[in-house]
Amino acid sequence: MALRLIIALILTGSAIVAGCANLSANLSARRSAPQSALSNLHEFGNGLYSGAQPEGRVGYDALAALGIKSLISVDAIAPDQSLAGEYGIEAVHLPISYSGISAQRAVELAHAIATMPRPIYLHCHHGRHRGPAALCVGAIGTGELSNSEAIALMHIAGTAPSYTGLWDAVADARPLTDEIILDPAITLVAQSPIKGFTKTMGEIDRLNEQLWALNDNSFAPNDDRPDDPSPPALAGQIHDLFRSLETDVLVEDNGIEFLELLLDARDYASTLEAQLDEDDLQGASLTMIALTDSCISCHERFRD
Repeated sequence: MALRLIIALILTGSAIVAGCANLSANLSARRSAPQSALSNLHEFGNGLYSGAQPEGRVGYDALAALGIKSLISVDAIAPDQSLAGEYGIEAVHLPISYSGISAQRAVELAHAIATMPRPIYLHCHHGRHRGPAALCVGAIGTGELSNSEAIALMHIAGTAPSYTGLWDAVADARPLTDEIILDPAITLVAQSPIKGFTKTMGEIDRLNEQLWALNDNSFAPNDDRPDDPSPPALAGQIHDLFRSLETDVLVEDNGIEFLELLLDARDYASTLEAQLDEDDLQGASLTMIALTDSCISCHERFRD
């Protein structure tokens, strides 16, 4: 049973800037949501929802049942515009990483939340980490959440403590002026540009090297590099990058075997993220080997 959280918001003055209700009253308004095809579904109040990626028509049926009019994806994968259009849902793509949220993206999130028709559904892949953080940063920007309320919501959504960049982004977010939020130069797009295949694979290789260095130290943080993403965040980024390549033209050109190897690597990265999040270090080490072997096999077949 997913949780839903209602935050009582008192709107005053500007349509964008909203007053924040008392935190204890907000949390006492928490209630359970009905069963839904949308996993990790949470209602933040004022027509703002977060959750996992809607899967196919079943997912969009669930969005329609909620009355969703707008969708914001912060995942690597852009929304299905064709399916969204069938349901009369306006969809935009504002991807973020597990390591944090840039100042520009924070403004764009606030702009989207302030200007898109409500109810709004904001999602990442699993709906626990990036999605709640992005919604909180955007709603702090519009004045609809305080930082303390947002932090409480992150806990309820189940955002793991290891994603320190996301927690820092929410803690550091600040309300924005209407002039900034409504800047006509801000453009929301259906699909954000993604890196080229070679550049993306290079980034995966770099992150994999960071993980191997941490693996050699039982995945303990590097005291000399305190700002580095946590091990689960690194694995999450690798998973996200593999997912972003699934629709790349090069993958299509290389055929089904290449795609299957890519999907194997993606799934290893997903397993690795979960193991690191649960402190299953032995399992994580074995998955690291499987992931690396998968990449070597692909290179031998298609590159070397």
